Parts: sequence; structure tokens; C-alpha cells
Amino acid sequence: MAVFTHAYQGYDGAVTSRWHRPLVIFRYAMADLFESRLFSVFFTLCFLPSAVVMVMIYMRYNLELLIQFDLRFEELLDIDAEFFAYWLQRWQSGVSFVLIMLIGPTLVSPDLRNNALSLYLSRSITRTSYVVGKLMVLLVLCSAITWIPAILLILFQSYLGGSEWLLANLHLLTAPILVSLIWIGTLSMISLAVSAWVKWKVLSRLFFFGIFFVGSAISAIIREVFGGWAGSLANIAELSDVLIAGVYGVRASFQMPLTYALSTFLLLTVVSVILLARRIRAFEVSS
Repeated sequence: MAVFTHAYQGYDGAVTSRWHRPLVIFRYAMADLFESRLFSVFFTLCFLPSAVVMVMIYMRYNLELLIQFDLRFEELLDIDAEFFAYWLQRWQSGVSFVLIMLIGPTLVSPDLRNNALSLYLSRSITRTSYVVGKLMVLLVLCSAITWIPAILLILFQSYLGGSEWLLANLHLLTAPILVSLIWIGTLSMISLAVSAWVKWKVLSRLFFFGIFFVGSAISAIIREVFGGWAGSLANIAELSDVLIAGVYGVRASFQMPLTYALSTFLLLTVVSVILLARRIRAFEVSS
């Protein structure tokens, strides 16, 4: 065989479609996470709030359990919008915050620290595909512990409570999805931005937590000096409370218009996207 036949030849096989390319990044990132048994155990524990609520719903409609635990029907909580907002959505938001704090700041920083972005972006992967692949990790994992079990629990309650209950609470079928996606999307973009600017995993986690800790302190100072609800704009936990109450249609602990909370979440997301875009590139500019 002639030597020239062994020369480099371009790949002429089937090309992966553009929409499928982020899934490659997503698949390998998920595989890295679940290699850790400790993370697998923690992720399983993230379903605990949903499991507790399921037991509470079941007990309300099980006469034998009420008799066994010597409980009266009047002592049980009403299963309504306020129940799902405060006994489920709040806890799910807290658990998803911890999950994002553990995962998000570590998704981009290793690639930047090891100068691997040039390898990613030299392939048929754009910056958008890269970010979407990393973002999907957080969206999928957090959705699995928030709005997906919430919808299943609402359907479970409607099965036990009857179609009348479902017709009276139809808005609950969309409320968990809207609240969870806004919450998860904003925190995920913040965590990716932090991961892009702080290259070391431990420091990036501390920095991510510090952002909300400092925001909470600033909120307390503003409320102490000026009063009113303006200080809540700097507190992500209070913004979450306003968001949950506004979407579920229940009374909020903090008197703030829902539009201000939504605008703050949107602003945080946009700023995070801008910061992330400045760091995700195939080369690094050094001064």
C-alpha cells in the first residue's frame, strides 16, 4: 500500500445534530457526579420533604392510621394551596439551594483551571451549547426534587380528595412549575457565573454562599434604617417567600409586590449571563 494513502483524511461520517451536542456535556457531567456515593446518598435525601408531605396527605384520608395514632380529623392540616406552598415548596426550595451550592460552583471551574475550554470549543460545540449542557445538569437534578414530585403529590391529593378539590385548586398544577423554574434558573446561572470567575471548588462554593449571606445582612441593615420592604430585594430567601406566596395565591410573610420580586430574579439572571459570557471563551486574555 502506498504511503500517501495513510495521510490524514477528514471525518466524513454522520454529524451529530446541534441540539444533541449539549447532551454530551450533560451526560458526562452527570456521570462524574454520581460516581460519588456520598452525592448519591445526599440526592436521595433530597426527596425527604416530598416523602413527608405524601405521608401527611395519606394520613388525612386513612381512618385506621388516625385511630392508631390517636389523632382527630380536626387536628390535621387542611390540604390546600397554603399547605403545598409552605410545607412543600419552601422546603423544596431550601433543599434545591443546597444542591445547587454543592454542584453549580464546580461545573465550570475545573475546565477553566485546566485550560480545557479551548478543547471543548475547538470542536463543533459553541459557547451556548457548552453553557446549556452544564445548565441542564442543575435543571434536571433540581426539577427531579421540586416541581415533578410536587405535581405528583397534587395529583395524589386530587385522587384522594376527589375531583371537586382539583377543580377548586387547578392553579396548583402550574404553581410548582413556575416557582421552581424561576428559582432554579436564577440560582443555577448565579452558580455557573461564580464557577467561571472563581476557579477553585471550595472557594467557589464559599463565594456562592457568601453572596446570599451578605445579601441577607444588607437586607437587615436596610430594614433597620429605612423600614419597609425595600430591604427584602437584597435577601434571596425573602424574595423566594414573596414569589411562592404570589404564585400560590397565599399570604406572604413580607409585604412586597410580586412584580418587584420577579424583576429582581430577572436582573440577577441577566447579570449572571453577562458575567458568564465574559469568561466562557476559547482563549484566556492575560494582562
